[in-house]
Amino acid sequence: MRRLAPFALLALLVVAAWWLHQRAGEARRVIVAGRPRVEGRIQVAGAAAPLRILRDARGVPHVEALSERDAYFGLGFAHAQDRLGQMLSLLHSARGTRAATLGAEALAEDRWVRTLGLGALAERQAEALAPEVANLLDAYAAGIDARLARLRAGLSAPPAQFELDDLPERWTRADSLAILKIWSWGLGNSLETSLVLDDLVRSIGPARARPFFPAGAGIAPGPGGSRPE
Repeated sequence: MRRLAPFALLALLVVAAWWLHQRAGEARRVIVAGRPRVEGRIQVAGAAAPLRILRDARGVPHVEALSERDAYFGLGFAHAQDRLGQMLSLLHSARGTRAATLGAEALAEDRWVRTLGLGALAERQAEALAPEVANLLDAYAAGIDARLARLRAGLSAPPAQFELDDLPERWTRADSLAILKIWSWGLGNSLETSLVLDDLVRSIGPARARPFFPAGAGIAPGPGGSRPE
């Protein structure tokens, strides 16, 4: 077997390094393109009056609006700026359509979720909401739709794991309810534990209850104490 000459080997390494650099650069461009615009003015349809989305030092959005409906519109837009990938993933989970993007490996989970009927239940409940609640959820959905419209117009890029064709035609109040249901279902396994820990805090106080909390729960140590392992 012939060995590569040193020059040929060096050329091969250079080409491989260039290819890896190009791939990394493309990945960075996709991530940067999907970052929300958080400064300046953005003109979108759906709000009755101008509103402001202010972000604190940690990037948390705060919506200032002249009406509650416009505030929910701004909240939906901000959520879709920051969390659209997570929102779409949760929506697919709640609707039992993960296989549409993940393939056959997600079929079992989709069948299970459709058997539970979370999506169908959300649709029925969305039609029976009190008018004032429905109005605010529709405003929230309109804010998400405004963000989706900007993506389709090429003004920003979709989340890295999704293509434009993966975006829903429009967001609905039932979509928001479906996500709440799948989220609640996932949290249900820890409900009893949460209630027990809450009882401990109420009965013996936060300081004495601290050792009973799991590691990583975000419980700060008391004076002179240490964080539980």
